[in-house]
Amino acid sequence: MQRLKMTQAILGDIFTDTIYERTVAMKSIIYEILNDEKIANKISSMVDAHLSKTAKESDLTQFNKVLSAIENYSKPGNTLLENLKTSDIVISKLNKTQMAKRKEREALIT
Repeated sequence: MQRLKMTQAILGDIFTDTIYERTVAMKSIIYEILNDEKIANKISSMVDAHLSKTAKESDLTQFNKVLSAIENYSKPGNTLLENLKTSDIVISKLNKTQMAKRKEREALIT
């Protein structure tokens, strides 16, 4: 019963939080908190789907926050980042982000 309550609290935090670093961190420690690999795997998959959907549907600012959190706080070997980077939507957003950064640098130089 206690694991069920803890899982419910974790899910509430994960899916309502807009601080994506915290979401990624919660995903990373879910296995230790729950002590149940089957449930932890399911939650981990749900979190990945949530982050992927958020990255794909968000504006560039939110997209960059999600991507940064995944890059900086995921455990090594995280497949979410690789899967995102093969998505046409994400590739387009990455290109727009790089173009915006380039224009920003050019504006600072001139």
